[in-house]
Amino acid sequence: HVGDVGDRSPIGSIIWLLGTFIFVSGSLLNFASYAFAAQSMLASLESVQFVTNLLFGKFLLGAQVTRAMFGGTFLTVVG
Repeated sequence: HVGDVGDRSPIGSIIWLLGTFIFVSGSLLNFASYAFAAQSMLASLESVQFVTNLLFGKFLLGAQVTRAMFGGTFLTVVG
């Protein structure tokens, strides 16, 4: 049917374009940050992304967080 969500391209969405711009900008800044600090410190800080993915998935998307997901995230952050 015309107007179904599946018929629309995400490229035409302002939200999608903004999200893509933010993601690409963050990735480029992340890459540039390796010139200013120790890689070992920056790599450990990046583990925060796993925590936020877990939280956003649970609270914004209503996804079920399993013990394996929690355990893997925990090991990544402390390891």
